[in-house]
Amino acid sequence: MTEQLDRLLTGKEILEIRKIKKSKHYADIAAGDFPAPLHIGRRSYFLASEVQAWLDRHIAERDERLSKKLENKPHANGGDRG
Repeated sequence: MTEQLDRLLTGKEILEIRKIKKSKHYADIAAGDFPAPLHIGRRSYFLASEVQAWLDRHIAERDERLSKKLENKPHANGGDRG
């Protein structure tokens, strides 16, 4: 049985990825808006797969908002042709 190990990301790496302040990062974790860390000894790590899933969810939400915006936008030619 072969299972691939998940990469562990440090808090510093997460802050570099997210480009936010540490206080905002911890507030997002407390609110359930970002994956909680895994504690190993005194260190905290984030599973790369969970962070990727979080990013994927935000990308999908953005794409859905953009597609709805485009659906509601009138056509440049003044409306539907028919």
